[in-house]
Amino acid sequence: MTPAPLVALFKADDNDHKRCLDFLERHPGPVLTEVCRLVESRAGPEVEAQFLQSIIDGVLALEAIISADIA
Repeated sequence: MTPAPLVALFKADDNDHKRCLDFLERHPGPVLTEVCRLVESRAGPEVEAQFLQSIIDGVLALEAIISADIA
């Protein structure tokens, strides 16, 4: 998985911005998988595992993305 949808989410002038925003508001899971992929590729699988464990332990929380978060 590439980070392209996440990039489009934060670039209002991207051709896929609205489509990605609409999708991610309904399906927040892809952001988590993209963050995992980014962390694993930049910092390694051990750090990715620590990131996921922090969610399990309640240190970090998963939140749905809504339009108001970006506006």
